[in-house]
Amino acid sequence: MITPTIIYEDENLLVLDKPSGLIVHSNEREEKYTLASFVKERNKEMIGVGEDMFTEKGVLIERPGIVHRLDRDTSGVMVLAKNQSTYIGLKRFFSTRKVVKEYHAFVYGTLKHKRGTITAKIGRSAAHTNIFTTKSPKGKLRDAETEYSLMWSGKGASFVRFFPLTGRTHQVRVHAKHIGHQILKDPLYAKKKSETDDTSFGFERLALHARRITIPYAKKEMTFYSPYPKDFKKAFKQAGIEQENLIGCVMQNF
Repeated sequence: MITPTIIYEDENLLVLDKPSGLIVHSNEREEKYTLASFVKERNKEMIGVGEDMFTEKGVLIERPGIVHRLDRDTSGVMVLAKNQSTYIGLKRFFSTRKVVKEYHAFVYGTLKHKRGTITAKIGRSAAHTNIFTTKSPKGKLRDAETEYSLMWSGKGASFVRFFPLTGRTHQVRVHAKHIGHQILKDPLYAKKKSETDDTSFGFERLALHARRITIPYAKKEMTFYSPYPKDFKKAFKQAGIEQENLIGCVMQNF
């Protein structure tokens, strides 16, 4: 059974390191152990905190203290609220862009620019309900903005830092595809790449990691980091990347 690791905890916050493969909360299609299951077992006082949801078929989905989500295959840091007042505050900070989220990812190809901003709007695909797109959506396209900076390039891939300024579903993955550099092993947005490109650096899952999150808290800012998982460290070794050189810098290594 896959379980998260506790990064930080106090009377208001629970910060978790979610491993790849763990679903944040259940859905009506499958019943598996989730991050929400872990929270309900360990922190019973968090049951009822936040906003539960109902599916179209009326199935109740419990989301104890969950303010934001990570996809199943995405690893990294998540901040949860332990009480309703903290939940309301965090939700407001997310909606007003006062929360800084930083994702690290290996993508296909060599980026032309060391840094940039992607402002392509995102909507649900008309052809596939679980896929999002920047064009020809089923419904309305919604504003989305992601900043990025290059940390390393070589061997047919790049290692990139992404800062999503909005919180659309699959935003980093969709925007990476929009600029022509899909995330390695992305089963939804890089199917053709996965079939034809040998550059994988040993990844068997989406090569996306929620590395850092900074939130306003107790009249100051608090930053929480998630250490790189084993598969990222293995990729660094294969690529010849020294991890300490990735902190606070932009580098290229061809």
